[in-house]
Amino acid sequence: MKPGFRKPHTTYALGSEAEQLFPKAYGRLVSLLMSIFSRQVEPRNLRAGMRAAGRTVASEHLPDLRGKTRQQRIDAALGILKELGGAADV
Repeated sequence: MKPGFRKPHTTYALGSEAEQLFPKAYGRLVSLLMSIFSRQVEPRNLRAGMRAAGRTVASEHLPDLRGKTRQQRIDAALGILKELGGAADV
């Protein structure tokens, strides 16, 4: 709600379920960037960058993973990747 005399007094936004109905075309862009990076960046540096990105995402979820079994951590990681728009499988 926004107090005041002018309309609208209410702000609306899409919920997480509605976001699924309006996908963003980031997949193609990421694929294109990775293709270019893989040709222009040394493999060792590319791997280091990908690991850094993975660690950044993982660090946000570490508290939820403590005390879980290896399989539970793997399942959680797959779920996180799916939430990010990935299609990972083990």
